[in-house]
Amino acid sequence: MPQKVFTRDTIDFTTGEHTKQENIFVKHVDNKEHFIRTYIEDIGALAKCSGAEKGFMLCCLKYLEFNSNEFILTPERRASIAVCANIKPETLNSAVSRLVKKCILIRKSGNTYIINPKIFFFGTDIERGSVIKATMVYVVG
Repeated sequence: MPQKVFTRDTIDFTTGEHTKQENIFVKHVDNKEHFIRTYIEDIGALAKCSGAEKGFMLCCLKYLEFNSNEFILTPERRASIAVCANIKPETLNSAVSRLVKKCILIRKSGNTYIINPKIFFFGTDIERGSVIKATMVYVVG
């Protein structure tokens, strides 16, 4: 369903007459392929990360939930990420801890994490703004 974004009015500036009114709509198409966006402004935070931390980040992207950037780090996923990143399980655990301290990875609860949406985001631009606001609770508090 198209969503109305704004109304554009055309005015004849010689007569001051309102000559035309157009409603501008945006149609959202749900593509079968979704892309994870990388934000250049904040990606520099990864440059200061160890190889294990970078490997973890890149290998966990496939587990992100659309429009929330959340993922659950189950034992099976830990093992899969460790193999993908070519790191030991103990190294993975310390990499996760360091990423949380650097606010690249945000611990929501238990084994649920959010990748900082200022660096990567899997979803729409509108939802990214909401997730950025929501993650401030976890980063600050």
